[in-house]
Amino acid sequence: LNSLSYIHERQGQLRDAEDDARAALERVPDFAEGYNNLGIALRSQHRLDEAAGAFQRALEIRTDFALAEFN
Repeated sequence: LNSLSYIHERQGQLRDAEDDARAALERVPDFAEGYNNLGIALRSQHRLDEAAGAFQRALEIRTDFALAEFN
């Protein structure tokens, strides 16, 4: 689901990307990569506060996650 989220985001299917990321996080709640993908999908929809929260959660789970910090 997390990979599918990335694919949907790259294809411009942003709601599907968000839904896939959220579904991945339902299955694995402490999945830093899932929060990162959710943040990317939200950022692409210009929902910047929500995106920042998702990136922050990814960093809380994995403090050395440089990509989430960059995003």
